[in-house]
Amino acid sequence: PAFSPDGKEIAFARNGKEVSDVWVVPAKGGEPERLSNLNQLCSTGIAWTADGKSLIFGGLALYRVSRKGGTPEALVNSAIYGNPTIRGNRLVFSEYHWNKAIWSVSLNANGEAAGKPVQILDSTRDQDGPAFSPDGKRLVFGSQRSGFTEIWRADADGNVDHLRLLRGDF
Repeated sequence: PAFSPDGKEIAFARNGKEVSDVWVVPAKGGEPERLSNLNQLCSTGIAWTADGKSLIFGGLALYRVSRKGGTPEALVNSAIYGNPTIRGNRLVFSEYHWNKAIWSVSLNANGEAAGKPVQILDSTRDQDGPAFSPDGKRLVFGSQRSGFTEIWRADADGNVDHLRLLRGDF
């Protein structure tokens, strides 16, 4: 689940027998509203755009759907994507393969992709769940690059010179 920027709503994936779509419910409770209509088996992670007008979610592509609902637009296609998170005009997300990479794409004022995604972190091991630091200058992510799943940190552009295992010094 993900809180809207104003904290008044919560977006979540509702998973059924063979489908999963994005829904929104008031944070105070109430009836959920279905936003997406893809009926896919896979919805992984949800992020609100800064203006609260759209949501980005993963699945058989990386999608954007209007807060008003409707047909989601594929931002990035031809793989399984997930765990999106947004800070300012940057979006980071995971691409699911045996070896996972972490990607980034710039967003325009409408929350639409403004260019092509760029791979910013690669590994010979699984890694996913990227999240921006509050100031947007760093990323934390899970990685098995040491042989075990641990939390790692890098600068927001994925500069591996600054990559290190977190040891309580974030």
